Amino acid sequence: MAKTPQNSRSSLGDLSIECFLTERSFWYPNFIESSAWIDYSPFAFWLMGAVRPRNFVELGTHRGYSFFAFCQTVKAMGLDTQCYAVDTWDRDVHAGFYGEEIFENVSTHLEKNYAEIARMVRSTFDGALSEFPDGSIDLLHIDGRHFYDDVKHDFESWCPKLSPRAVVLFHDTNVTERDFGVIRLWGELQEQGYPSFEFGHGRGLGVLGYGPELPPDLDAFFKASRDENVANAVREAYSRLGGAIRADRANAMEIKRLREQERRPRGSRQTSSPGLKDKRKKREPKLRKSKSTLSREITKPFRKLRRRLVGPPSKHASSGWLEVIKSRVNIAVGLTRPHDEAWASAREAAKDASRMRDWKAAAQRWQALLDDFPHQASGKTFVRLAQAQRELAEMAEAEATISRG
Repeated sequence: MAKTPQNSRSSLGDLSIECFLTERSFWYPNFIESSAWIDYSPFAFWLMGAVRPRNFVELGTHRGYSFFAFCQTVKAMGLDTQCYAVDTWDRDVHAGFYGEEIFENVSTHLEKNYAEIARMVRSTFDGALSEFPDGSIDLLHIDGRHFYDDVKHDFESWCPKLSPRAVVLFHDTNVTERDFGVIRLWGELQEQGYPSFEFGHGRGLGVLGYGPELPPDLDAFFKASRDENVANAVREAYSRLGGAIRADRANAMEIKRLREQERRPRGSRQTSSPGLKDKRKKREPKLRKSKSTLSREITKPFRKLRRRLVGPPSKHASSGWLEVIKSRVNIAVGLTRPHDEAWASAREAAKDASRMRDWKAAAQRWQALLDDFPHQASGKTFVRLAQAQRELAEMAEAEATISRG
């Protein structure tokens, strides 16, 4: 189990990547939409569990990708959190111009999946202020109009609503096009001495510690920004995690586009080109690649045992199951590849696990790998291998239960 931040606060030297990379960092979002926020859902999963807010408010929800990533965490962890999406769902110079269907899509998904924990507030940001008592919001995400005056006004007008333990997120902290002014406000807030951390991948995400009584995990997280090695490791890990989801989305969309072109009638103005199938075939191996790597080999027999335990999964459950596996594969490959010896050992152990029906022996094999693993080489790799070992141990216990039955 990864060392918790509470046990890592005696000095900056005690902080490491394990403090800020947990199992939920490897979750795959249940709701996928085109979004500039797609790079940050792994961090959203970690952050929501670390803050455990009473109230989470998002200013500027648009298609709902970021909002539903936070809702997914609340529901999965059973947190006592209420989530509020504040938006007019109307034309916006930065979000673009769109019709009523965006609001309807978000509303439908919310009612179907998160009706008990989430609510949409269709209003201007200023108009929604009266909905929330002062000092009641523990986590605020500001992602509305990005002109400097607008984002500064949003932050200052919502400050009275923030609690002593509040954390504030700012999206687009490294964007300078189209007169985006978040980067300017973010620099000013950092100069004022607020605890802060910034992710530079994607369009930039700023994490601001506003309240004086921050949750312990967030206190440690902000301290990490003062240690360059730890801070860069955190940024790299979440950049890779978010990048894996972005790549999956891009490949899936491209394959969908190519298939649609193939189905168009011959002779139409946009008829399929002779090389269209070849293009699609070049894309599909990128999606299939994950199915032949580490986690796929480990979990192939797991899925068979899972069917024995709970019966055939539904289409939705199966999709979620495979997406989690795919996400874990992508990050495992990315994190372990630089360490050839550890990677070779992990691959061999995975193959053995796939062949063996003795789950206890397989779990012991992984434990031996962990015991011999050079921890100083990569804390991220060790966390990933430890997670795989726990999965094997759980399967060993599950099969023992079946045998006793």
